[in-house]
Amino acid sequence: MASTTYKHIKVTGQSSDGIEAAIQAALKTSAKSVKGHSWFKVIEVRGNLEPNAIVRDFQVTLEVGFAILDPERT
Repeated sequence: MASTTYKHIKVTGQSSDGIEAAIQAALKTSAKSVKGHSWFKVIEVRGNLEPNAIVRDFQVTLEVGFAILDPERT
């Protein structure tokens, strides 16, 4: 029976272009050092404000899962 084991990491992306752009930034940057992203889950959404209560940017924290390779199966 085949099975897969996943490792999880947390990353936070930031963007002034919105929540989706912050998610993409987090995934794009983390993919440079961690290979094989399989899924993500939004853990937290927050933002920074300008003094006049205008949204300056969004920060999105993700839990990202990736499969751990089993050297016995490769």
